[in-house]
Amino acid sequence: MEITEIKDLLNKMNALAEDTESIDSVALMQDPIVLNRLAVELLQQVDRDSKPELVIAPEGIESYFGYSVALAAWMRFLCAHKAEDGSFSLPQGTEVKKNEKAILVLDEYSEEAAKALVSLAEEEGAKVVAVLALNGSGSHADHGCAFHSLL
Repeated sequence: MEITEIKDLLNKMNALAEDTESIDSVALMQDPIVLNRLAVELLQQVDRDSKPELVIAPEGIESYFGYSVALAAWMRFLCAHKAEDGSFSLPQGTEVKKNEKAILVLDEYSEEAAKALVSLAEEEGAKVVAVLALNGSGSHADHGCAFHSLL
């Protein structure tokens, strides 16, 4: 899909604020078919040889797109709780297998959030293979793994 086609889909869903081009996560969830299409489009950018097994996304409305990515790829999904200091933690009783290959998904790319999620995943023993964002940044930090975004 071309960027203009993605923006057109998001505009039709009222999920893209024209002035800032930020994503409205709640509006995004109102059309699961389009959401799945966007998730598949983003997953196609991930190296197939990396064989990810787990998707981690921030909890709350930011988890909607991450959950759609997990569903589209038949992967396990975990929500990470964000603390006031910006760090993330997983719900009690959640288990990450040692060296489980993880994809981290954000609606809007944030260097701080991506760094905190990478830290969490690595502390839990996962191997991060990619950071994905629906709306990315022209420049992003090197998190030691691939970065992909649709916008």
